[in-house]
Amino acid sequence: MNKLKKFWIYCFIICFSLIPILFISIPFYLMLLTFLSIIFICLKFKLQKFPIFLFIVSLVIRIIFNIIIKTPPVSDFDVLLNASRSLLGGDTSFNNSTYFNLWAYQIGFVTYQTLLLKICNSVFFLKIVNCIISSSICVLIYLISKEFVKEKSAQIVSIIYSFLVFTISYTSVLSNQHISTFLIYLSLYILIAKKLKLEKVINI
Repeated sequence: MNKLKKFWIYCFIICFSLIPILFISIPFYLMLLTFLSIIFICLKFKLQKFPIFLFIVSLVIRIIFNIIIKTPPVSDFDVLLNASRSLLGGDTSFNNSTYFNLWAYQIGFVTYQTLLLKICNSVFFLKIVNCIISSSICVLIYLISKEFVKEKSAQIVSIIYSFLVFTISYTSVLSNQHISTFLIYLSLYILIAKKLKLEKVINI
């Protein structure tokens, strides 16, 4: 069984490593080199404070992507951003629009985004927050995986996730899915974490 698990892990790593071939650009090859180097380090050495290391690496990669790739808010994301800016200025007239009459639940995300804009009124700041949340999800995946598999396996899984192109590129999108995904993973970790000793409080 252990050999079978290793086989699938290596197959996934090889397939992931082939992704940059589809994109003839230096940044993708640099990302691939970084990814393979980190995998090698994790396999060969015991990393102290791995969650901090994982968070920093994931965050740096995502911030660099957002600096290089400029993704302007369009469609729904532009509507939500404009609504957040209006709310920041005390204007709540967006509530009367057809969009928010149909999808009233988005008002919660508008409020959340407005609070962030109150700290720093910048689209790039919102993307930085997305990077922080996405990097935190990587750490949660490591912590959750460690409850079921060995340390090395949990490290490799979380590193693979942190380097997935979609998880990196999506941080440039001002979507409500970042914070909701983080809260879902956090809830799962709270439920299953043995060291939190919640099994006597929560009946799963």
